[in-house]
Amino acid sequence: MKFGDILKGKEAEGKEKHVPIIEVGKGKGEAGVDIVHVIVGKEVPHPNTVEHHIAWIELYGVKKDGQVINLGRSA
Repeated sequence: MKFGDILKGKEAEGKEKHVPIIEVGKGKGEAGVDIVHVIVGKEVPHPNTVEHHIAWIELYGVKKDGQVINLGRSA
């Protein structure tokens, strides 16, 4: 199974939006490094209840040579 097979596109979503929006601020961090923001529920707020919440997000990237790298996890 490929990573892309796990993700659901917008067409598979219901009222609740789970598709992450990834924004990259080129050179916006300290010493000119890039900053990555991952937002779930940007257009339609994601419900954040005890029964239905996102506990953490883990971000991966793929280099031009195909190597997969773990960019980090945030809670």
